[in-house]
Amino acid sequence: MSVRFEGEGPRGEPTPQQPKQSEPTQASRERGQVSPGLPLTLQERAKPPPESRERQQPQGVWEYLERSERHADWFRNIKAGSQERDEEFSSEFWILGLLRRKIVDEGTSYENLILKLYETTIELWTVNPRYSLSSLEEFGQFRSKYETMLEEQLPEQIRKQEKENRRKWLATATPEEKRKGWNRRYRQRRKEKRKSQIAQQGPIQPFPPSPAKE
Repeated sequence: MSVRFEGEGPRGEPTPQQPKQSEPTQASRERGQVSPGLPLTLQERAKPPPESRERQQPQGVWEYLERSERHADWFRNIKAGSQERDEEFSSEFWILGLLRRKIVDEGTSYENLILKLYETTIELWTVNPRYSLSSLEEFGQFRSKYETMLEEQLPEQIRKQEKENRRKWLATATPEEKRKGWNRRYRQRRKEKRKSQIAQQGPIQPFPPSPAKE
């Protein structure tokens, strides 16, 4: 009985060794260039492919809007008598204000565009603001319509909504309301123009120190 060692043929002749598969380098893994069939690391499993990462949008603004709409629904229930107004309701009101300020100051351009589109839709900065959508169902429709929309498409949606808001307002406003509205828009345009000029000028430089007297 003959004993065959690993690497030998049936007659003890050496056999060619199987080439060892080269493991993907760290750089190729980071670029997503990993051969099919190779196991993924834990980091790769948690990281979506590059093409899906480009489509993902920050969720902070949507979490804030949903929380705000639930608070508005709570208020509707209070008016209907099905819920009571308590300390938690008042506390949530102030928390929502802080969350909105954080989005305005620290949020991405996408988040601020979504916030502006929402506030334009509810006509927040008009003569007769709504402060929220009419129901959680309407908010769900709003979210499903705009959540997957590309960022570069949002300014056009805002422009269309502003045009629609103005059309409805002109159809119902009295001459006195129109006069006040025109004055308010004039002041707002001047404020935005001044803000833009300051941003273009950059930070204000302090006066240079006066030369010392000899």
